[in-house]
Amino acid sequence: MTTFDKITRLLDSRGVSFEVIEHPAEGRSDAISKIRGNKLSQAAKAMVLQVTGSTPEIRYVLAIVPGDCKVNFKHIAKLAGGKKSLVCRAGNSTGTDRLPDGSGSAVQL
Repeated sequence: MTTFDKITRLLDSRGVSFEVIEHPAEGRSDAISKIRGNKLSQAAKAMVLQVTGSTPEIRYVLAIVPGDCKVNFKHIAKLAGGKKSLVCRAGNSTGTDRLPDGSGSAVQL
């Protein structure tokens, strides 16, 4: 099961109303908002962060923020019990398959 499938199942199971809009991959919130036809403040920016520092173990956190906001990496690391966070590189997200089903880390900002 893909991460997308896990997220949509989670939303469905919680009764959350949503619409899937297919579009080409784009790494910038402002550009994708134009493609989708919504305001930047209506978009969501999601990134998997790697949190380190408090233990030898690396933790992975899925950070989702409004499209017009910036991610505060130090703040997220602190909330997740670490000292430093950075964007997880593709192919280096060994823990991300656990996040959407609720068994990974979730931090409410």
